[in-house]
Parts: sequence; C-alpha cells; structure tokens
Amino acid sequence: MILPEIEGDPAQGDPPGIRALASAQSTIARELRARADAARGALVPLEGAAGRTVAALREDVETHAEKLERAANTHEQLADVLHGYADQLDVLGAETVRLRGKAHEEYDELWMLRTRALQAAEEDGIEAIAMPRATQSLAWHEVLPARAFAGDAAPLRRWEQAIDDYRATARRYGELFRERELLDRETARRIRSVDLAVVLFGQARRGSAEGRRAAAALWAGDDTRVSAAGLAGLGTPERIRAAWNALGPDERARLLASAPLTIGNLDGIPLLDRVEANRTSLSREIALREEAIDGMRAQLDDAEAWAAKHPRTADEERTALLARIALEQRTLDAFRGLLDQRITWYDEAGVAHTDHGARVVVFDPAHSAIATYHGAVDLETRDVAGWLHNMAVLVPGTGTQIDDFSDGRGSDLARAAGRDTGLFVWAGGPFPQGGEAVNAAFSRDLAPKLHSFVDGIAMPQDATVTIIGHSYGSAIVGLAEASGLPADRVLYVAGAGIGLGNTGVAEFPGDADHYAIMARRDFIVGNSQGVYREDWGLGHGPSPLDDPAVTRLETGWVAAGDPHSGGLDDFNNAASRGAGIDSHNNVFKLGSTSFDNIVGVIIGGDVEKFAPDEIRVVGGTTVSIDGINRDGYAPTVLSVK
Repeated sequence: MILPEIEGDPAQGDPPGIRALASAQSTIARELRARADAARGALVPLEGAAGRTVAALREDVETHAEKLERAANTHEQLADVLHGYADQLDVLGAETVRLRGKAHEEYDELWMLRTRALQAAEEDGIEAIAMPRATQSLAWHEVLPARAFAGDAAPLRRWEQAIDDYRATARRYGELFRERELLDRETARRIRSVDLAVVLFGQARRGSAEGRRAAAALWAGDDTRVSAAGLAGLGTPERIRAAWNALGPDERARLLASAPLTIGNLDGIPLLDRVEANRTSLSREIALREEAIDGMRAQLDDAEAWAAKHPRTADEERTALLARIALEQRTLDAFRGLLDQRITWYDEAGVAHTDHGARVVVFDPAHSAIATYHGAVDLETRDVAGWLHNMAVLVPGTGTQIDDFSDGRGSDLARAAGRDTGLFVWAGGPFPQGGEAVNAAFSRDLAPKLHSFVDGIAMPQDATVTIIGHSYGSAIVGLAEASGLPADRVLYVAGAGIGLGNTGVAEFPGDADHYAIMARRDFIVGNSQGVYREDWGLGHGPSPLDDPAVTRLETGWVAAGDPHSGGLDDFNNAASRGAGIDSHNNVFKLGSTSFDNIVGVIIGGDVEKFAPDEIRVVGGTTVSIDGINRDGYAPTVLSVK
C-alpha cells in the first residue's frame, strides 16, 4: 500500500556492516597495543643497565610505544563512535517501522470511518443525487461538507479526527529524516574530533582495514608491519608513493622480494622499484611456462599413450597440443626478450648508460596487463628523471596481447623524440581481439586503469604530457580523459572514436590540445568511425576526425618530404594485403610524414596539417584527388604548443 506523505527510509543504512567496521577498528587497536607491549618488553633485559646508548634506546623504544598506544586509542575511539552510530540507526529503524505500522493502521481506520460517514450522509438523503459525484472527487484528506449530515454529525467528526491522527503520524515520520541528518552530522563531527582520525583515515581507502593498519604502522614508525596489501589499501597513487618513501631500504627490499606481483603493479611505487619487482615476476613466469612446455612435450613423446587412442582422436589431440606448445613458446620468447633487452639512455649531462632488461613497469599475466618505459631515469629517486621536458603514454589497439603490445613502436618513438623525452607503452588489461573490437566494454574497463596509471607516474614538474591512443586505444584514452585524465596534448592515431558516451572533446575537463591522424583509406576503422549504439554498448562514439576541436594532421609521404616515395595512404607491406589494411598501422612507419607528425606532437615541434582532398568531375565521373597530390601542393605547417 502506498501511504500518502510517507516516503523514503530515514533509517537506510547497514548497521551490521558498520559494526563489522567498528570491530575491525577494535582489532587494529588490540594489535597496536600488543606491539607497544612487545616494544616495552624488549627493554626488560636492559633493566639496571646504564650508559648513554642504553638511555637513548630506552627513549626511542618508549617514544615508539607511546605512538603505538596513541594510534590504538584512536582506533578504539573510532570503534566506540561507529558502534554508537550503528545503535542509533537501529533505534531510528525501530521507530521507522513503528510509525509505518501505525500509519498503516490509521490509514485503514481513516478509510473505514470515511466509508461509514459517507453511508450516514447517504442515509440522511441530503444532496443524494450529487453524492456519488462528490465522493468520487474527494482526496484522501478531504471530507464532505457538514450540510451533508442532516442528523448526527458524529461520523463526520470521527472521520476528521482520523485524518488529523494520520497527518500527525506522517509529520512525525518526516521528522525522522531531520533526526537522521543530525545523527550523521554528529557522527562525522565525533570522528573528526578523535585524535589522529584525520591522519589515519585520510591515508587509507574507505573500508580497507589493511590500508588503515599500514597508515597506523607508518605513523608510529613501525615499517616492519607494513604489508603489500596494506600499501594497496591506501588507495591512491599519491598515498602509496608517500608510504613507500617513508619505508626504510630493508623494508622496501623485503616487500620487493615477498610480493613482487603486487608491488610491480601498484600505481605510485617508484619506476625502478616496479621494474625490479616485475623482473622477479617475469623470471618466475618464465620458469612456470618452461615447466608447462616440458610437460606438454613429454605428452607428445609418450608413444604408448598415443597408441591407445583412436588414430583420428590422436591426430586431433596432437595438433591441439602442438598449437598450445607454439603459443606458450611464443609468449615465453617474448618474456625472455624483455629480460634480454639492452636499454641505452642518457643522463642530463649526456652520459650514456646501458641497462640489461626492459623497464617493465606493469606485469600481471593473469590479467593480461603489461607496460614498459623508454627514457631517462633518476638513480637516486629511482623514478622518471626530473629534467625531462616531454612525457608520453602510448595506448595500443585491438589485437594487443601481453606478448605483443607495441613495445618496439614505443622504442622508435622515444628514440626519435630525443633524450629529453620519456615514453610509456601501456596495455593494462585485456584488449579486444578480432571481432570483439566493436564492444565498448573493454574501453570502459581499461579507462580507469589508465587514469590510475598516469596518476601514479612522477611526472617531471616542467614536462608536457601527451597521451596517444591508437585504434581501439583512442576510445580508452577518450573515456579516461572524460573522467579527468591529466594531459597537455592528446593524439588519436587511426582512432576508433573518442569513447562511447562522449559527444565531443570540448566537454572534457582540462585544457588539453587534441590532434588526430589517420590514413585516408584506412579500412580497419575508416568505415566504422561514428557508428555506435550506446544502449547496446557497441561502437566507440564520435570520430575524432569530425570533431571541430580536434586538429587533423597529414599522413603524407612514405619518406617525409619526398613525394617520389609515394603517399603513405597507398603503401602496403605485402602483396597479399591491401594498402587500406596496412595503412592502419603504417601511420607509425619510421621516417614517414605521419611518424614525424606523431613525434612533433610529443615534443611540441612543427607538424603538417591535413590537406583536404580535391573533388573533380572528369568526363562525367567524380574523382577524388588526395590533398597531397593536388597541383601546387605545399604542406601547411603548424607549431604544436
């Protein structure tokens, strides 16, 4: 039944969940007190000892124990506040149920008395003809006029009293919302007033007990109690970086050795520490895959087992097994190749350094996530070199896999951009394969991960940041930018769209400059750009080429500046493939106008603006002439800010 003037639930909430959170606070408090007792217990053997060193040790231990107890007091007080909040919600909930039950009863009584009063009025015969029409138009809180009751008016008075009683209950119900508002405010005030609450809660993600434990331990100076899960529980890259920097060298080494998969993929951890962790994870993954391949090869060599199978079944299973071995071997070779890479980079003084192994800053094979860095590093901060002028993040497209994610393409771009540029190639999760490219779900899943990854990079203070999305990667970039991804420039390379749900880059927060580049006859995305259905989750929103706030750049010549080399749009790599297929990736061809324009956006150099095609009618036939092939063509050069 719908009760008029009674809507909503003033007691909405989860008292059991709040009590569970309170219990977690109590558990943390007990752990902290136990650590304080253990610290003081370590001084017992020193009783009676004297000397400056012993006195200093006592002072340090006592200070440490006092901080632990202070943090424990904070968590106990928070537990009390939360328990009290849950209790008050229960009281409010009970009153809500009582008033709704009372309102139901009163509303039923109201309608019963209304029916009796109407019957009495009808029996009196006053205005009998008009009564049916009058009663049909009466609202629940309206009554008949007194003249309708020629005799006893008691039924009317009881009817009116029932309406007044119900309205009083409804008003009381409405007051519960105000009481809830006051309860929430008072609870928030009590939490803020708790000693250290802002420090400890502000450092941990809401609902993460591990994060609060880590924050409390770090505040107390007890970094031996910090776990990888605790660091992850701090929630944001900024907090994670601050916590990591507060750890001592031994504790960092402990976490790198014990939890490389977590540390290597935790946004906010310094770059070279992530690289070290992921090198360990790569080595372990290689060992696991070698073991798997050995097991499958042993199956191939088991002649007795094959002989026991039907010949056709044996052939099918042997073929499938060989395919699995080949796939594992391809991945294995790719991982070994990352460890075997030789990386040459230059410091600010121009001195060359050579590192063994790729800078793998993301590696999570279970979630198909990988990323690498190309550029200078600071060996003291173990992070991106602070003197770099340009930073870029390249997000690849459909078909990207953990063993094939455009790392070589990133290396080419970084080398061409120069020593003062750092570039990441990021594929932080599963990308669509083949026909899955029309599905927007991948971009929606990857966009927040890209945002977090970029937030976790210690960008040099004076560097410009360029985000590049190729093909499907453009949709990922567009959705991330719409959510606040920081960037100075965004470049859509053969972009599938700016992200399903977006309408134009002008609506994005920030003030990034936007560029796009795509071959004229790109058959991969050229025929599907701008085709999408939000309600079906298909497609990737408007084409960046059609957005007036996006500057389209020229793909130009196979060899930049050389018309005799031919247009890149018509260049194909193999006789079995058409130029319209190859041109989708040839936009990254080294030495081409297109490649140089991409580099120009990264470094803020000169780029060539797209030359519109010319339409001619020849012998009654409409002919389109590429802009770069028009008579007297000269490139229009723009300077990227």
